Parts: sequence; C-alpha cells; structure tokens
Amino acid sequence: MLQRVQIRLAGAVTLAFALAACATAPRAPQPPAAPVAAPAQPTASPAVVAPNLPAPPAASNGAALTNEAAAAAAAATTAAAVAARPDPAAPKPFAELTKGAKEYSGFFSLWQKDDKIWLEIRNDQLDKPFFFAHSRASGIGDRFLFPGLMGQEHIAEFRRAGNTVQFLAKNLRARARAGTPLETALRESYSDSLLASAPVASAVHPERKSFLVDATLLFASDIPGTQTHLETAFRLPYAQDPRNTSIERFRASDAATNVTVRAHFSMSKLPAPPLVAPAAALPSPPRTLADIRSMFISTTYSMTPLPAEPMRPRLADQRVGHFTTSFFDLSKDGLADVRTHFVERWRLEKKDPAAAMSEPKEPITVWLDKNIPDKWRDSVRAGVLEWNKAFERAGFKDALAVKQQPADADWSTLDGTRHLAVRWFSMQGPGAAAIGPSQSDPRSGEILRGAALIPDNWTRFSRTAITETLPRAPAREGHSHGEYCTYAHDAMEHNAFGFEMLVARGAIDPDGADAERFINAGLKDVVMHEVGHALGLRHNFKGSSGVQLDKLRDAAYARSNGISNSVMDYNALNIPLDSEPATEYHQATLGAYDYWAIEYAYKPLAPDHESQELAVLAARSATDLKLAYASDEDAGGSGDLTGIDPTVNRFDLGDDPLAYYKRRFVLSRELWTRTQARELKSGDSYAIYRRNLLRGLGQIGAVAPLIVKYVGGVYTTRDLVGNDRPLLAPVPAAKQREALDLLAKQLFNTDSFRFDPKFMSRLGVDHLDRYASSDFASVINTDFSLAGSVLGMQRVALVTLMSEGVAVRLADAEAKTANGTELLSYAEIQSQLTDAIWSELKGRGDIGSLRRNLQREHVKLVATSLVRPTSAAAADVRSVQRQVAIKLQADLLRALAANGKLSPVARAHLAESLATISEALKAPLIKQGA
Repeated sequence: MLQRVQIRLAGAVTLAFALAACATAPRAPQPPAAPVAAPAQPTASPAVVAPNLPAPPAASNGAALTNEAAAAAAAATTAAAVAARPDPAAPKPFAELTKGAKEYSGFFSLWQKDDKIWLEIRNDQLDKPFFFAHSRASGIGDRFLFPGLMGQEHIAEFRRAGNTVQFLAKNLRARARAGTPLETALRESYSDSLLASAPVASAVHPERKSFLVDATLLFASDIPGTQTHLETAFRLPYAQDPRNTSIERFRASDAATNVTVRAHFSMSKLPAPPLVAPAAALPSPPRTLADIRSMFISTTYSMTPLPAEPMRPRLADQRVGHFTTSFFDLSKDGLADVRTHFVERWRLEKKDPAAAMSEPKEPITVWLDKNIPDKWRDSVRAGVLEWNKAFERAGFKDALAVKQQPADADWSTLDGTRHLAVRWFSMQGPGAAAIGPSQSDPRSGEILRGAALIPDNWTRFSRTAITETLPRAPAREGHSHGEYCTYAHDAMEHNAFGFEMLVARGAIDPDGADAERFINAGLKDVVMHEVGHALGLRHNFKGSSGVQLDKLRDAAYARSNGISNSVMDYNALNIPLDSEPATEYHQATLGAYDYWAIEYAYKPLAPDHESQELAVLAARSATDLKLAYASDEDAGGSGDLTGIDPTVNRFDLGDDPLAYYKRRFVLSRELWTRTQARELKSGDSYAIYRRNLLRGLGQIGAVAPLIVKYVGGVYTTRDLVGNDRPLLAPVPAAKQREALDLLAKQLFNTDSFRFDPKFMSRLGVDHLDRYASSDFASVINTDFSLAGSVLGMQRVALVTLMSEGVAVRLADAEAKTANGTELLSYAEIQSQLTDAIWSELKGRGDIGSLRRNLQREHVKLVATSLVRPTSAAAADVRSVQRQVAIKLQADLLRALAANGKLSPVARAHLAESLATISEALKAPLIKQGA
C-alpha cells in the first residue's frame, strides 16, 4: 500500500510523490539556518522531509529489484536530492550580490553595480527611528510643481517582516510617557503608516550584520503622492510609469543618506473633448511640456539620524505667529488641556552662555544655490543677513552664516539637514510664487532643513504682462505644514502696477539704473519674507496696521523702521500720490514685530523661569500696537475662511486701511489717465494699453473686498486674560457708513470707469502668445469687455454685502455692544445700497450698460432672497429684502411713467426688472422639506 507525502519547501514549492509502505529513505541533510535579522522577525517554516522508514530488502543472488521496489528507491533518492537543494527563493548571500559593486558608506550605506543600487540596513538599524524628509528636485514649471518644494517630514523606521522590508512613518499625533501603560494603549490605538516596502535582496552578512534592499524598488513608489497632485492640477489620468522610473543620483555620508528618484508620469492618450461641456472642470493640460502625455519629476529622499538629544522645546503662544509642531500629550494629568504646541525653530546655543550676546556654537548655515544668477546674489544675500539684526535682539551675533555653493559642486543644496537653502527656479508664464518651506523634528519642533525658493519671473515683471484677467483671491501658503504663500505673485502684481506708474510719471527709466534698484529692493523684500518662513515665522497680516499713514511719507522713518511693522505681512508698494514725495517703495528692513517674534522663539531662557518670561514677553502685544498679530485664518479669502476684521488684510498699508484704499482708486485713475495720454512710438505694441487698464482694474478689484469687510466687520485680538481689551468689537457704525459711501462713489459709480473711446478701441494683445495653454484649448480674446470686467468686481462686493453672513454678524453685534445706537442695521445697509445702485430712478437721464448690468445683478439677488429659504440665524435677510423689493417696485413704476428720456433698451431693462421683482413678491417661499 502506498503513502502520499507532501514535502513543502521554502518558497511554497510543493511536491507529491509515492513511497512504498516498506521503503525507507535516509533523512536529507538540513541547510544551515539563516541568521535572524531581528528578534521581531518571524522565522521561516521548516521544510517537511520524508520520515525515516525501514530500508528496502537487499536483492537476492544479484537478482533485479521488483518494479515496485525500484520505483520506491528512485523516489527516495529524488526526495533526498530535492531536500538538499538550496532554496531558489531565498535571498542571495551578501558577498555574492555585492561582488564587483562599489560601496558608498554613510548613515545608511549604498552599493552600486552597473544599474543596480542597494540600500544596506544593519540589524541594529531595524525598528530604530530616524528623520525622513523629501523635497522636489525637479518640476515642470507649472501648477506649483516647482523644484525645492518640501513634502511632509516623518520620524520613520525600517521593519523586517519575513523577507520584506517595510518603510514606516511613525504616528506621533498622540503621545505618552515612554514605558507607561498609556504608551502601550496608544500603540494599540493608533496605526503607523506604510510609506513603501521592498523584498530583502541579500542574506544577512555574517560580520557586518546587515542586509541589502533594492533602493529603486523601495523609493520608486509614489511616496509624495505626486500622482494625486497631477490629477488635481490638470484633471488628467497621469500615472507613474515604473519601467522608466529610476534613481537619478545618490549621496551617502554619516550625516545623511540622500536618494533622488527621477519618476516618469504619463498617460497613453489625451481624453477626447466632450461634445457638450460638462458641469465639472474640464482637463487643463500642462503648458510647459514637449509632449503633454509625458513628464519627469524628480524627488530627493533624505534619511538622517535624529538628534541624539532632542532640542528643548518651547511652547507656542497664540499672540505670536510661529509654525508649530502639535500633538496630544496624554501624559498631562487632571483636566489640563492635552493639546500641545511647540514653536518650530532652529537649534541655537551660545558659545558663551553668560554673555548678553554671543556667537552660536553652530550658526544657521544658509547656502545660496549656484543656480541664483550672479547679478541678483547681493540682494539675496542682503535679504538673508537682515535677519541677523533680529537675532542680535535675542542674544546671538551672526546667527545666520551665508555660504555660496561653488559652481562645480556635485551636490544639491536640497540634500541632508542642518542648513537652509536659498534657490532660484523658473516657472511658466506671468506671475510668481516664492515659497519658504521648512521641515522639523516632530519630537521637539527643531527645524532641521529649510529653504527660500525665489522665482526668476520676479526680476522680469517690468516687461511682462502679469495677467490677462483680474487677480484671483489669495490662496494659502506653500509650506510643508500646509500653507501656501502667494506673496511673490501678489507682490509682483503690485510691483508691476507701481513700476508702470513711476515710468509713466518719468520717475524711473525702465532701462536704467533706477529700474535695477527698484527690482533689487523688491527682491530683497521677497527674500526676507521667505527666509522668515524658513526660520519658523507665519504670516502677520496685521503688521502694517500699526504704522501711521503720514509716517510712510517720512523717508528717514521708512528707511529705519520699514513701511510696515512686519516683513511677514503682504505689504503693498508704498507709491506716493502725484503731489507727494517718494520715500521707500518696498519694505527695506525688518519691522518691530519681526524682532519680537524672533526674540520669543530664540532667546535663551533658564528652564526654571522660561514659562514666566515667555508670558511677559507675549503680553507686550496688548500694549504695543507695533506687535499686533493676525494670520491667514484671520484674513480669510481662501476656502471656507471668512475674514471679519477689516484691519487684517493682504496688501494694505497704514493704520487707516480705508484711507489707503481711497489712494488706490486715485492711483489707478492716474495710471489710466497717463496711459491714455501716452503716445506710442511707431512700431510699438498696443498691448501696453491693455496691460495698464487691467493693472488699474486689478488694484480696484483687490481693494473692493477689503472695503466690504468693514460692513458687519468685527475688530479682533488674540489677547489672554490680563487686560481690558475686548476679543471681539463690532466696527463702529460711522466707519461702516464710510466704507459704504466709498463703495457707492468709487465701485458702484459709472464715472469711475469712463475711458476715451479711442483708447478703448486700441487695447492690443500679443498675437504671438494668445494661447493660454499648450493644447490651444484656451485663447485670449482680442476683444475686451469693460462691462464684464467691472461687473465681475461689483458682483463680488454686492454678493457679500447682501449675504446672510453680514446679516448674522450685524445681528450678533447687538449682544456685544452696550449702546445699540452705535450699530448699523442690515436694513440701513440694504437701503443705502439700493439708493446707490438705482440712483437713476430719481433723475431724468438715461441708464448706460455698466449701470444696467449692476442693477440686473441687484434685482436677481433681491428676488432670490424672497423665494429661497434662509437659515434661522439670518431671518432678517428675507424680511428686509421684501421691504427693499416693495420700495423698488414703486420706484420702478414711477420711473417708467415719468422718465421720457429713457432709451428703448433702458426702458426694456426697467420693465424687466419690475416684472422680476413683482413675480418674486407674489411667489410662494420655497421651503425645504415642505
């Protein structure tokens, strides 16, 4: 009788063979066991071998074995040979794999042979945390795919699971004291994340106690999530192509191991355009590629040892603006707030701790990349070194040490840690987006690497069309912590407007030394701002609010103190009116707030008294207006953020923003007047007319939403208990009325947008560059609609003024103010707004197209308010708009009967408006759920 025995070998190879019941086979010799890489590593299941069976009977008198016995003997021999054969799936010996390879020793050593690159991991490096960060080494010059941008940093570790190496990001969102039961509970409650994995490529070296992993397999996966970025930016199905993804360069030292991967992203074909335009966004292909189906994007991955001793953390304070490392500290006892926020800052320690001012043991090394053009390096260096003045206030001399990367350097300023890189990059088309990212040790907030990325476009704005549309709303700051800084783009818009104004006045020769000085001053300003981010400072959009407007006309003051109290604000260009003297156009130095913020983060303090001294330092903001602070979430204008404080703005100047906005209207009209009077030389392009018209409209379009913030606005502070200032104070009624009056006279007034017809008929475009994208899907129209452009600005203001949000804030103000007579009501606002928009109903003149557009928009919003349900909190909206509609209905009837000078189109417009209002008043309310 035969038995069937399954023999399972490593690698899941299964054999079935028959053995005679009486046959026997010797036990196959066992191969030596591979060394165990780590205690946690699971051991491989042992192979199953044939059992010891009785030997077959010997042949008698040399006679042949029976057929059955011969078969059994042959099977036994085969089984023994298979059991003795090495496992073909097992990793190769370390020495065999690296024979002929070159070793690059470092934190994690690298081996290279031909096109193969292996990462060496020692057994004692498994399950041991290290700092892991990545940054973009090359981009495509479009949609924020720029070199130097930094991704999310991690504390990471390698873990071995059988013959697989897992690359893990540790979860530090919640923490507890090491060695406590709570730490065990957290480990069981929260998951780490797998960044990548790869099979083990070699057996463990018997002496080195290490093994190899294919570095390409480990790092060529899309760790940064670039594929999602591409799909979001272009709405096209780009996917990473593994066959054409490879390691571009690498570098290993004891301080860091860096691997740069050149990833190929592609799609097989472009989707066909839809026959009918869909509601969703259409694909918008990149504008910078030779073939839009294919692109290469490189990413540098840096692995470095964590500081052996974490830097002493410093607790953040809401009154001072720093980036923070935040987590839940469950070790805190009792009812204490477990949320913990550490200031992100560089490690600075005095050489002489007893000295009031000392050089640091290790300064913050700032590398100027070799890709910065020679002619701009002095301004870049000056922008960096300006911060040493603030560090002196904190007790450090020469805290930042600037070095120039040699032209023949074979290393990247993106590699490794413990330095700040200033780099140059190029991007597609007009605009600019400088960024100041940084990455920090999550344990303490210590910044380990940072960068200031400056676009080449910044130095070319004087000869470039910034935009062919009105400026978009500011977005958030591009930072490894999730914010996107649009300072360079928006500052470039303001610089282009100011430059054209100064050229039109004859104050600057566009091809002379004055133009170079203007550009260099703006470049230094941008570098200071972005380096400030890399030092750990957030935006401060209240920085300009503590400077009196008359100080901006004082050259000595502006030179010594700046035109704002913070370079971290988005500071507008300080352009004088035609009758005023010029001072400093740009923020030339750090402001009082910048000194204070650096002092809070970096001043050495005795541990026993640190919390008390920091509290005293932060409390200065309650009495010193120069230290006022508010950031992106306070300014609003991005996503769901709504700005309610009219003193927290991007691109304003002075302590009276309304006065500044009035100046922008005056300056815009001056630019238009000078441009209309400008005689162009024979052969010149008419595009300058169009650009300057748009630049003026852009200034008005930018300030209009800021004026609106006064209506229903609330002044805010970040104070803690200890002073009498309110955290929320409704804007006084007089100031709200002043804002409404400014909108009525400047934005809703047709006279603000009257131009010479000859000028309007000569708004040229660059016919050689009319396509807005590389696939010719979007073309700049040669025609220009003034009515459409003006209505776009007016609509933004009108929608906000009539919104539920304004109504709710005005109603809520009643509970925050003791004297109700100081408040402005939603009804008064709508009445004043209606009178301003429909002022022609009181006269006998005609109604032009600009006014008809605005009035139609107003009627639409009023009618919608009558038929659309509103929230309980905004119940005033419908009742007030009903009163507005009833009065407007009567005024329209009267105007149609009394005004005989109306053109046919104006009369038709009034009749249609009357019909819309009348139908809305008769229509039943569309109630949700009814």
